Amino acid sequence: VHSFVQGRVLEHSGALAVGIVNAMRAATVTVASSILFCGPAAPHQCLTMRSGTSAAIITAGAIMWATAPHAPKRSTAKSTSPDPDAPRAKND
Repeated sequence: VHSFVQGRVLEHSGALAVGIVNAMRAATVTVASSILFCGPAAPHQCLTMRSGTSAAIITAGAIMWATAPHAPKRSTAKSTSPDPDAPRAKND
């Protein structure tokens, strides 16, 4: 299921979206494991300043990316009509 979803996101939104989703997953796991497992028996599971800051930066970046206006995708198919921006040949 994970690979299928990742493939669909890659098709629709590109590699950057897949990277952001993976980063958000890692940040969520870090915070959730701290909430669920942090304690005297497992101090390595506690959220540190470094891991908390990292999770906050990842989350802020993902929110900024998700809410930013995105340019429409360009078609990769070749057009048969002339390119209006292409330089024109001079007829001397």
